[in-house]
Amino acid sequence: MPKLIATLFLLAAVPGSAQPVACPTGTLTVDAGSDALRGSLCQSAETLLARLADCGLPQQRPINIVEVDTVAHPFADCLAAYDCAFDRIRLVVRDDYGDLVAADDPYMSFPPEVLIHTLLSHELTHALIEQNSADREVPLIDHEYIANALELELMDPAWRQTILDHAMLDRPSDSRIDIWIYRMSPRRFAANAWLHFRQADNGCALIGRLLSGEVSFDAAKP
Repeated sequence: MPKLIATLFLLAAVPGSAQPVACPTGTLTVDAGSDALRGSLCQSAETLLARLADCGLPQQRPINIVEVDTVAHPFADCLAAYDCAFDRIRLVVRDDYGDLVAADDPYMSFPPEVLIHTLLSHELTHALIEQNSADREVPLIDHEYIANALELELMDPAWRQTILDHAMLDRPSDSRIDIWIYRMSPRRFAANAWLHFRQADNGCALIGRLLSGEVSFDAAKP
């Protein structure tokens, strides 16, 4: 099982509030520095969980969402991460991400609340992959394909279009479903993953096959 699944971005975890607060459904807790932020994160997470369940990714265990100042990662600095050993999602929450996001990254145009919702959708998807994979280790490339495809699928169409415009892709390619492309150009990877996901015979059915191990984008897998 991966120890840490992170959204590649820019930036040792510091918790938000002293005590996590349960969301209305009782399946989530949020550790954040204000009642307003806790309420917003609960609402976003519960909305996203319902939509992810519709794609064959139901929540199986409680998840804790934690506001942090920074997230360290072995490959890159990040704005969010899912820690599978703790069923915990860490989110960097700021009013202004200008010093963390590259100027040419389309996420730079996202208002903070939209960006937080986007990061949360990505990390919740990672969490639910782990919770629905029957204890098999899902290859990292499959993890990221699913998380990125569903991140865009769950995104407001206007914001999704900013990602697609940035990527300048007319059609998907299996050759772009590569972990090194994700690390070098995560938004282009995401656009390609979503375009691939939207093709006939892919969608949520393909996600089910990736979870079961029936298929994989990992070249090392049969």
